[in-house]
Amino acid sequence: MSASANGERVCLSQEADPLNAGREKVINFAMKNRPFLIIALAAAVIVWSLYQSLGGIEGMQRDPTVSLGVIGIVVLISVPFFWFRYHRLQREPIYEAVRDPEPTAPPDSQLDRTPLVFVASRLKILGLLLFSVLAFSVVALMLWTQPGVCGVVGIATTAPFIVFTLAMAVIGLVVLERLEITPEGLKHSTFWRSRLWSWDEIRDLTLIKGRAFGLSWTSGIVFNRFSSDRYASGPARIMLRPTWPMASDKLADMLNRARLRWSSPKASEFVPVRKGLSHYLPAALAWLFVGIMLYLLIGRPCA
Repeated sequence: MSASANGERVCLSQEADPLNAGREKVINFAMKNRPFLIIALAAAVIVWSLYQSLGGIEGMQRDPTVSLGVIGIVVLISVPFFWFRYHRLQREPIYEAVRDPEPTAPPDSQLDRTPLVFVASRLKILGLLLFSVLAFSVVALMLWTQPGVCGVVGIATTAPFIVFTLAMAVIGLVVLERLEITPEGLKHSTFWRSRLWSWDEIRDLTLIKGRAFGLSWTSGIVFNRFSSDRYASGPARIMLRPTWPMASDKLADMLNRARLRWSSPKASEFVPVRKGLSHYLPAALAWLFVGIMLYLLIGRPCA
């Protein structure tokens, strides 16, 4: 945003901010080609694992017949599987936009009884906690089996993250999250903070879907924040965990109906809040963690 001579605030276009325009192009490319990038990453991991297992170029030269046979078997298994997964990801995207209700659809009568307060389900939080414990146990076991200093360094660097995550989950079992729907906005409260977003700010409600082994589940509800100032403070994208008593798809539909019902006309003038470094940091740390784990397991630098 910038101030004009008559005191009005004018939104800066992306053309006036080349860095942000370039960032948006990269993000749009990644989102559009997400299935291909996922398959490419998996293929790169398999190629690197195969390269290490065969002893590199020298190992392949020592026994080219066996190496070519192993490569052929891996290709025969991987290519059809990746082809199937690629088209499956295209047909069933991970992010599923919440659709607006039909114009002839009756209004949601529950919204007439505001405020609506939802308290997180302890059973669902406990399920997430048990899943986290299982995942962290597997990671700890893999690190513990690393030889020499790699095992010590791996455990030392991941232990604080594991302890913090488990501590937050345990506290969340005691002090439950709350979600409150009112005509003024959506309020989300946890044991350490409370946030309120007006309905004018909430856009692009989306379900995050997970699919594996013929099963499907919802990993969360996300929405983008809009504001009259694209440099407004606070996160640009908010995620709600699937820990509520109501099914996530029904809750997302209710939130979308509330947004359509109580948004003001000025919301049409709002622009997306700019994504800062804090928006990308969690994903970057997660990918860094996965990369380090793969390097320790496949590369085995301390072997």
